[in-house]
Amino acid sequence: MPYEDDATNLDEFSQQLAVIDDLIGRNPDCHTVLAGDFNVDLSRNWVHTDMLNDFCSSMNVSPIIRHPCSNIDYTYNFSMKSFSVIDHFILSDQLFNSSIKSINVTHDVDDTSHCFLS
Repeated sequence: MPYEDDATNLDEFSQQLAVIDDLIGRNPDCHTVLAGDFNVDLSRNWVHTDMLNDFCSSMNVSPIIRHPCSNIDYTYNFSMKSFSVIDHFILSDQLFNSSIKSINVTHDVDDTSHCFLS
């Protein structure tokens, strides 16, 4: 997903959410698992954060970072000076509520993003 910095990226972010909305809508009997670099840290008060939160609410999906067993401290760092959670797994509410036993991140100097579900 595009980084939040201008109106162009706002439109692109909105368009990408619309594509995902359409895919979920065309497959109502399927569970949803979205994973990737959303470039949204849900702790920030930014427009993309609001858009992603609204999307999750309307689509009945939840970011795993909100699960009670989440142990995610960060998924991205910049020179070990700035940390954020911009990589996400987002699950349909049924999966979120019944399928997660643990959520952990492995920090590796060669790869700045690793999240594991079990």
